Amino acid sequence: MKYGLIAVAISGLFVSSAMAQSSSQSAPPKNAALEAALSSCAASVAKDSNGRPNMSAMDACMTTKGFSKPPQMGNKGGIPPSPPSQQ
Repeated sequence: MKYGLIAVAISGLFVSSAMAQSSSQSAPPKNAALEAALSSCAASVAKDSNGRPNMSAMDACMTTKGFSKPPQMGNKGGIPPSPPSQQ
């Protein structure tokens, strides 16, 4: 009986911890102006062979609407650089 209560208490702690963690990691708020510009540009630019908007045309359209791409992080595709190794 005593071990059962301890197991229930520990399970309750895990569940409450997981619930608190998932609620703190909510999605960032949507920017209505950005969403409108994205859908407008996607509808107006040329499509590639897969039916998706041409990315260079999409970038140009978004820049004319006042939204530029954030700078890239080196040549690793957005992966932050690793710390220098200590020898």
